[in-house]
Amino acid sequence: MSTSLLTPTSEELKPLLLTVEQAARMLAISRSAVYRLTWSRELTPVHIGRSVRFTVAELERFTAERAAGQR
Repeated sequence: MSTSLLTPTSEELKPLLLTVEQAARMLAISRSAVYRLTWSRELTPVHIGRSVRFTVAELERFTAERAAGQR
């Protein structure tokens, strides 16, 4: 049995959800800006308890819309 089946490499461990800080880094904006975009419903978060997270797909959707000039 291969050890790679038991212990995934870092390339295999892509997060499904990102924190506000991680989302801000990916978008190259401040944490406050991420919260403002969330409050204005331009970014849709995933809530898990009191935690706020973002999917990579949501960040990609947001940037694609902005690049297309839709917002």
